[in-house]
Amino acid sequence: MTAAIAAGYGPAARLPLALQALAVIVVMDVIQYWLHRAFHGRTLWPFHAVHHSAIDLDWTTTFRVHPVNFVVYSAGALALVRIIGFSPAAYLIIGPFNLVVGAMVHANLDWTFGPFRYVLASPVFHRWHHVRDPAVHNRNFAPTFPVLDLMFGTFYMPRGQLPEDYGVDGVPPHFLGQLVYPFRVLAARIGRPHAPEAPAEAR
Repeated sequence: MTAAIAAGYGPAARLPLALQALAVIVVMDVIQYWLHRAFHGRTLWPFHAVHHSAIDLDWTTTFRVHPVNFVVYSAGALALVRIIGFSPAAYLIIGPFNLVVGAMVHANLDWTFGPFRYVLASPVFHRWHHVRDPAVHNRNFAPTFPVLDLMFGTFYMPRGQLPEDYGVDGVPPHFLGQLVYPFRVLAARIGRPHAPEAPAEAR
């Protein structure tokens, strides 16, 4: 049973388990960077807007995620990484790391990590991603490694400034309303296909 759980396939599975875990973190970050950018596009934004709707940002915001957002962004990314051949045991190893990092970057803390600001996502780095201004919250997509935002021109973390004024307009404040909200937006688009284009964040 233990051997079956630890088994993967191909070159990835032949790496030591610790290296597999590290590789999974890196590969997942690259996949989720691009998925995150996709969720800021017109089609998927209504699902992701639920996560951005928090006006008081803290570690619990980590878990304000629409089920569709979760399935595509988390489960979908895991499936892609699993296809590469990494051992399922590697996912178990990185689980606590991802849980801690996810809560930490949403925490109400003014940590920037100083000279390591480009190495590991900090609360300030990710909180800029949650500000109300669309020009700013369409930046800082990397879940863990800000170097991806540096590479692709989406890094935003001005020195000496702290983010504030979080949230997005239009998302209901209650749970059931947030579950239904993206489908209402999509249904409205279908019902008015010839309507003038609205700003991306208002759709």
